[in-house]
Amino acid sequence: MSERGKSGWQRRLVISCMCSAAAVVLSTVVAIFLSSLEGRAVAQGQGTSGIDIAEYVFCFPLATGWLIVTTLFGEWRSVHGGQIALVPVFSVVVDAVIIFLVWEFWHRKSSKELDATHSLHLNG
Repeated sequence: MSERGKSGWQRRLVISCMCSAAAVVLSTVVAIFLSSLEGRAVAQGQGTSGIDIAEYVFCFPLATGWLIVTTLFGEWRSVHGGQIALVPVFSVVVDAVIIFLVWEFWHRKSSKELDATHSLHLNG
């Protein structure tokens, strides 16, 4: 096995962590921005249904953190206290693991398909 093949899973793990961190940071920024828009819309007496849908879509990377924090600290209202700071931390870790596992599964599946023993020999 080549040196690149040996370190392939480590490289995929680092890239998974970076992608997870980027997604969670971007999602957190979007959540803060949409919350401020929602506050202004409520103050002006306008509807917020479009903002609510956008929050559900763009803040999906934070869902794993919300789930873990609400499981550990009781109910969903606990995230509105001091535990809200834990949501991005848990989200980065869990999302990185999910990304890595999916990527590893896909890599193993594609490497088995490309294995020389399972390929069609066309050149004699």
